Amino acid sequence: MKKLGIGIILLGLVLIANSSLMSITGYVIDESVRVGGSIFGLVFVVVGIGLFFSQKAGGLEKTLKIIRTEQFERAIKRVPKKIIENALAKLGTGKGNEEYIKEGPYGGYWSIRASKGARIYYSLEGDTAKVMAYEPSSRHD
Repeated sequence: MKKLGIGIILLGLVLIANSSLMSITGYVIDESVRVGGSIFGLVFVVVGIGLFFSQKAGGLEKTLKIIRTEQFERAIKRVPKKIIENALAKLGTGKGNEEYIKEGPYGGYWSIRASKGARIYYSLEGDTAKVMAYEPSSRHD
């Protein structure tokens, strides 16, 4: 979203600059083109600023309440905390190769990549994610 916001801001600034440098023969046409270009440029700048800051203000992301089970806590005792925290931060965002498991011991759960080969399994109920298990290697395939 930030890159899109920056692109739209730049496009708006180009429209504003172009409308002030534009010269068309005929005073009436020239004035209407300048005003129109300036207004469109201003709209683009405002929309771009809104898109740029939408992520910082929460944007479209929803926050999940994460519940860690005892089984999960036992499984991650020897795993660096940073790896687990980074993976849990991706829950519900679409990042980290989230996928729904249809079959196997974790059938009906969702999984997310914690590190190369390692996955975290969880269930989703509304705005709550219940983290069930951690597997150091991907066995659900």
